[in-house]
Amino acid sequence: MLAHRREAAHHLASALLADPEAVPALVLQGFGLRKLARRDRFAAIEGVLARCPPTDQPRDRALFEALAAWLADDGPGAADRLDAQLTSDPRDLLVMKLAHGVRFMLGDSRGMLRSVERVVAAHDETDANFGFLLGCHSFALEENGSYEAAERAGRRGLELEPNDVWGAHAVAHVMFMQKRHDEGARWLHAFSPRLDGCTNLAGHVYWHEALCLHELGRSDEALDLLDQRIGPYLDADYRDLSNAVSLLFRLQRAGVDVGDRWGRYADFAFEREGDHGSAFADVHYALALAGAGRVEDAARFVASMAAARAAADLGFDATVMREVGVPLATAIVDLYTGRASEADRVFRALSAEVQRIGGSHAQRALVSWIAAAAAESAGDVQP
Repeated sequence: MLAHRREAAHHLASALLADPEAVPALVLQGFGLRKLARRDRFAAIEGVLARCPPTDQPRDRALFEALAAWLADDGPGAADRLDAQLTSDPRDLLVMKLAHGVRFMLGDSRGMLRSVERVVAAHDETDANFGFLLGCHSFALEENGSYEAAERAGRRGLELEPNDVWGAHAVAHVMFMQKRHDEGARWLHAFSPRLDGCTNLAGHVYWHEALCLHELGRSDEALDLLDQRIGPYLDADYRDLSNAVSLLFRLQRAGVDVGDRWGRYADFAFEREGDHGSAFADVHYALALAGAGRVEDAARFVASMAAARAAADLGFDATVMREVGVPLATAIVDLYTGRASEADRVFRALSAEVQRIGGSHAQRALVSWIAAAAAESAGDVQP
């Protein structure tokens, strides 16, 4: 799990075959479903929780309660429950990794750093898996703007765990944020052989390489990565689509002919209408539809977003969807239907709120790119 290897799923299945009531294994299965941010998976998560036997083991109870909270749309409560367990046992890297992932999806970069630093303080380099821990620390530092410390932690982590894809990805984030695009492209290309056997995180790492190549004016190579290394991962995980459409928008905005590539991503987004489990995902789905020229489908998708999360729903994701996701997606549709001035107004009003949809600074930079396109179309380009 720490290494983001595909065989983790097989080990989990074997554990559940050996002990169908193993609470940690059941809860890990539930977390795997919940991170997809798809409401059509919620019934399966309820089934996982129902299979968990009563337990008086503090760790098992903490895992169970965290998953139950996240299922109930209390992501902050889930993360807090995991962090409370880390206070009791800061050496538990499994709980650390779960807390790290939940806070990342919440856009809580400060909480992510506080959580992982508690664990780092309880370890040293002689401990097993310390390299993976440094990779998580590196990413949390980067998301909080501590670039030099992040790079040091990431590079040291890779010395200890050369195959740590999350740590390599964290160092790439630093290079991208510092506009070291040539170095970033070379760093990621050198690491790419180690992505064999990785989960779909591999597609996201290739996305970072493609962004660097695009910034260097090597857009043909970026398109090749999209076709051969990023697009093939398109499956149940919204992040696979977000990688692709984010890259497509940047390329098209720069005048690159992307052909008919928007089409398959629009088809995928169309299937998600009515689900709406994540504002981050839905903003990218709306862009996929609008980018493919299916503006009526995009408008209907946005209306479905608003309807799915009624004002009476006070959960975390529901609130972020109403207050940030729906307006951002509406602005995207406005841009593609000739209402650039209205889109520009919304993007400006929400500029300080975008982090609430989750993801990284590099991922959310897409919103800035779309906002810039709206400002330009509205004739109000800022320096």
